[in-house]
Amino acid sequence: MASFAGRLNYGIDDKYLFTFTGRYDGSSKLAVGNEWAFFPSAAFAWKASDELFLQDVDWLSNLKVRLSYGESGNDNVLSPYQSFAFLNGSDYVFGSDHLNGVQVAGLANQELSWERSKEYNLGFNLAVFQDRVRLGLEVYNKKTVDAILGRTLSSITGYETAIGNYGSVRNKGVEITLNTTNIRTEDFKWTTSLNYARNKNEILELQGDLDEIPYGNHGVRKIGAPVDAIYSYEFDGIWQMDEAAEAHTYGAFPGQWKYVDQNNDGVLNQDDNVVLGSISPDWIGGMTNTFAYKNIDFTVQMHARFGTYGHSEFYNNFAPWQNDGAKFNKVNLDYWTPNNQGAANPAAHYASTGNDYYVDVDFVKISNIGLGYSFNQDALDKLKMSSLRLTLDLQNPFTFTDYAGPDPETALGNTYNAGYMMKTVLLGLKLSY
Repeated sequence: MASFAGRLNYGIDDKYLFTFTGRYDGSSKLAVGNEWAFFPSAAFAWKASDELFLQDVDWLSNLKVRLSYGESGNDNVLSPYQSFAFLNGSDYVFGSDHLNGVQVAGLANQELSWERSKEYNLGFNLAVFQDRVRLGLEVYNKKTVDAILGRTLSSITGYETAIGNYGSVRNKGVEITLNTTNIRTEDFKWTTSLNYARNKNEILELQGDLDEIPYGNHGVRKIGAPVDAIYSYEFDGIWQMDEAAEAHTYGAFPGQWKYVDQNNDGVLNQDDNVVLGSISPDWIGGMTNTFAYKNIDFTVQMHARFGTYGHSEFYNNFAPWQNDGAKFNKVNLDYWTPNNQGAANPAAHYASTGNDYYVDVDFVKISNIGLGYSFNQDALDKLKMSSLRLTLDLQNPFTFTDYAGPDPETALGNTYNAGYMMKTVLLGLKLSY
């Protein structure tokens, strides 16, 4: 990787600020002849609160407006040599002889080039009431062209996957921060910090005239859908005993998942797959409240994530219908039997189709509750210390979620033989002489 960058800043009366930037980046991960690209950007900021017509507004402490446009590059290829074809060893039989040979291991992409993102950003910074309320707002719209995406190939090609500049993706959203001083007296202070972020991504174009391309076991790259969309059958409950005849028409039995036949042709196939959700959350947020009374301070931190849908590694390993030769104990789930037809999960003895493991992993977490005491100067003088502070922290004490596994925050990752977020009580002592 090699980069060259230059920036020009220009200001008028310290109220109208201009920034111009240019980058020239090169990456050997990309195909020969496509290693280098130029990425420009420009930004303008206006300190509106410095204008004469706003300087007499007593309640306004700061008002700044920002507008920018910029381009950036991405060479995010999983393997640095995926633009090349390699030879792998392969044994074969020639007549009666067993011989060693080689085969082409993958498709070369001699046109693999930079993924380019073009982003517009509008921002506001506002402070009122002597900075007791401070608001930051960012609105952005980013279009990525020549997106580097993976696709699954038809087996008739002789190859499983390919990496290339296969499409265009848009990300747009908003980010908000709010900091407030709710109470401020001589002995007591209460402050709150809030943050919120929402992003929507969707595929705008795919290579050629395709509307979708397969990706992974249950994935798809589909125009109008998120890049990380989960694409599979839509759930419609569980087949019951009185539906045995209808279930048979789909090759199913009572106790198995029932899926929606989207086109009502009596067959479940690729045409019946729909976008069930996305791994990317609809929104994330957090809040921190800090209380201080004389030498005592108390802090509560929380964060939340909503709209994430994906494959649960917990159910994958520990669901009772997972056949792994009794390697693990199984979670005690409410599963279907002829005497328990109102169960939430299918019969344990039916092999999973893989769809059983897709779950919502929304959560709200109290990530930390902290209490601290700082000794005053009189006590420090008697102890001949320069500082002395005691702290008590409860880390990850509470999680509110419908997810059945140990930690919804890591639910979609491979947690085999891995640790989970734990509740921790932490006592602290900090002193100096």
